[in-house]
Amino acid sequence: MKSIFLFLLIFVSFNVFPSSPIENFNTLILKNLFFTQKSFDSTTKSLTESNGNITRENSSIFINVNKPYRERYIVKNSSIEIYDFDFDQTRILQYKDIDNKSLIDIIINGIDFETNNIKDISNNSFKVIDASDREIYIEIIDSNSFFIKFKDNMNITNLVNFKVSL
Repeated sequence: MKSIFLFLLIFVSFNVFPSSPIENFNTLILKNLFFTQKSFDSTTKSLTESNGNITRENSSIFINVNKPYRERYIVKNSSIEIYDFDFDQTRILQYKDIDNKSLIDIIINGIDFETNNIKDISNNSFKVIDASDREIYIEIIDSNSFFIKFKDNMNITNLVNFKVSL
């Protein structure tokens, strides 16, 4: 009887604890989102801010940047189409030609436990170390928002706040 009670207690305990921040992130990243991005260039000491939204339709992801420049990125299975509204220009990047696509993979699919190098997991945050040994820090703020902090290939620090579009 004691062992059955102990088993039930352990089983109930596991179900009471919240999911991991990685599971929460994977749930949030697959939703339609609003974002605000702040980028800090330590060389020029300049801060820029942009905002927009991410929507998912069928097998495509639409990333619309509304400010400061209007752009649209359409992420498909094998390419990213970039449309610049100001210059009325489109260019297409083949996904295979992009050097470091860790952040793009995370936005498309979430975090894959098997292929990502995940470190320093806490109750609401974790780090993913990409192929170039750069950190992508992710923190869950609440059930509808999170942020990602990373340095891009130009060594500019980016902080992107995401909120679920309701």
